[in-house]
Amino acid sequence: MVDSSTHIERSTVIDGKTIIESTTERVRCSGENNDHPLVYYTIPEEGFVVCGYCDLVFVRKENP
Repeated sequence: MVDSSTHIERSTVIDGKTIIESTTERVRCSGENNDHPLVYYTIPEEGFVVCGYCDLVFVRKENP
């Protein structure tokens, strides 16, 4: 279960990787099927984070 406290805007698959856009800098991940421990990440302002367990990629959605 991927969750960023209901701040996920959308997810996209590019080159086999799931990219998840978030409106917040803090996200949490427990896998797409709740198959690993719950972990928290902070997305840098100009970058992304990759879950160390399941390789999901989290990016911060640009503000208009």
